[in-house]
Amino acid sequence: MLTPITCKESPGASVQGKDGSPFLSLPLASTADSCRPILMSSLNADGSPGYINAVFADTYTEEDRLIITQLPFLATLVDFWALVWDYTCTSVVVLNQLQELDQTYVEFWPTQGEAIYGRFHVQLISEEPGAGFTVRTLALTNKQQPKKSALKVQFCQLEDWPMQQRLPPCPATIISLLGKVETHQRQSKDAHILVTCWDGASRSGIFCAASFFCEQIQSEGLVDVSQAVRMLKRRRRQLVKDVEQYRLCYELALSYLNSFETYGNFK
Repeated sequence: MLTPITCKESPGASVQGKDGSPFLSLPLASTADSCRPILMSSLNADGSPGYINAVFADTYTEEDRLIITQLPFLATLVDFWALVWDYTCTSVVVLNQLQELDQTYVEFWPTQGEAIYGRFHVQLISEEPGAGFTVRTLALTNKQQPKKSALKVQFCQLEDWPMQQRLPPCPATIISLLGKVETHQRQSKDAHILVTCWDGASRSGIFCAASFFCEQIQSEGLVDVSQAVRMLKRRRRQLVKDVEQYRLCYELALSYLNSFETYGNFK
């Protein structure tokens, strides 16, 4: 049985966006200030760093490598891309299809050509359909920092996990998606991976737990799913929130192990 480990609560935090619109997912009090990214390219009116409903998470070998956030609303589109820009997120993992969600969520990348979100310019470079997910290459620039080079972003979207299903029909697809992300990140030292889903917790927690224990398998030749879940819950207690999701983590670990011919591959 898991014992959730939570960060110290931050009293008095607001749960509204800059325009007063409510966040639909998690209370800010669930995450300590030190665990949250701040936005330096999206400042408040008083000049203080901007807020976004996001939290850092560790991989097995690197602290704060992952950033978890909810899908953006119209009012938070600029903040989402500010998060990508400020923390050099060279991989973005989207774990929902927007057409399955209500109109609160809006398309936040160009399906062709380019799009402008406030100070951020996003250009679609390429699109590669895969088995259960699509990989897009985007170029992100900030018009307020014209001397900085464009940030090349691998934008991966999972497509074979319907919203009405609590669990994915094919767990191996998540492992394949994770492998695609990790391969790309090996070329981007010190960059972050941004993971997002409709509520910033349910699917994102499962993906980040898988990232942790798959890296543990690669590094140590062993797996401890409970350790991966405990590490996540230190940052946000709603991640991997029930027995069903916990069981899925074990299925993902088994799927990853089965992708190797023998256990000796880990040694």
